[in-house]
Amino acid sequence: MINLDPSIIDQDSVRKKRRKKMLSIAIAPVIILFAASLFFMRQGVFDILFGINYKNEDAGIAISLSQMQKIGNIIEPYIAYYNAGTAYLKDGDGHSAESESRESSKNIPQEEQISKVRGNLS
Repeated sequence: MINLDPSIIDQDSVRKKRRKKMLSIAIAPVIILFAASLFFMRQGVFDILFGINYKNEDAGIAISLSQMQKIGNIIEPYIAYYNAGTAYLKDGDGHSAESESRESSKNIPQEEQISKVRGNLS
């Protein structure tokens, strides 16, 4: 028979075991939310870094940032190609700028953004 006398049972060890179990269950959603927030924030960080390097006349770094921006960009896929096209244009590579701008015009989901891309292409 199990003795359930409160004076014999160590309440602190029972609480610690329960806390560890609840923490192990609660940590998974926190990690998932943190990873999702990093995924969605990276687009803004890329845009900021691209803008800084583009304004500082450093087209080489801006081109490499726009190439990295293409990986996993499912929310606004045209922006990476648009940025690459403008960076190539500033760098003086007209052929690459045209191909990137054409690729950008294929991926535009919103009609209000199409004028920027077509203006850049022309």
